[in-house]
Amino acid sequence: MNQCKATIISDATIEKIYNVDNLSKINIDYNNCDDVTKIKHVCISLYDKNGNIINHKQKLRYKCSLDLEYIPVVREYYADKKLRGKSNSGKVAYHHIFALSVKGDGTARQIANNENELYKANSFKEIHIDATADGIIVWPRMGFEYVNPTDLDIFMTKFDMYLDEYRADIDTNLKDEILDAIEKDGIKDLDKNLFSYLKSPEQPSSYLSFSDWYEKNTPTNETLLELYKEVK
Repeated sequence: MNQCKATIISDATIEKIYNVDNLSKINIDYNNCDDVTKIKHVCISLYDKNGNIINHKQKLRYKCSLDLEYIPVVREYYADKKLRGKSNSGKVAYHHIFALSVKGDGTARQIANNENELYKANSFKEIHIDATADGIIVWPRMGFEYVNPTDLDIFMTKFDMYLDEYRADIDTNLKDEILDAIEKDGIKDLDKNLFSYLKSPEQPSSYLSFSDWYEKNTPTNETLLELYKEVK
């Protein structure tokens, strides 16, 4: 076995991550490790029980040897990388891309659980994500933390502006309760009943979800927020 594969994470371990209920098969494009930086790049295509690909449809190459019509799930595994939550370095899984055409069926949650379990077994220290769009909300809800504490303030300011512009239907008291809860407990522990405001109601075509509004009203160089999660 290639030493870089063995010391970072094996192909067999990566395949176990995607052994979940709603998937019938997976195609994994393994790129050889960089012998200098000890990085392993992986591109993954996922298929549902009917054999349909569930990756988001958009042509993207990104370090994959296959010319894909769909955005692959992209992972980069580092043998040694500076940690975001601590001052030292260690094994890091960088989750570069995760865009599926299906949501809410439990697939993403099962994959995330498998990742945490298998990363822990393989001595990874952290998972890194650079989030944008709905990811700035979704990933903190799954235990990720902002690298820069002021990013939560940025989120709250933006979200307050969004509520004023697009969600005038929300009662003022509920809006204040939502913002107070985020400020007090962060996004991760926000009560699910309060969090239901993220579900977009039926609106005219001019309506924007918060994630779309955020991208539209945020300069390109500010749309990505760095997050991390300790593997434990």
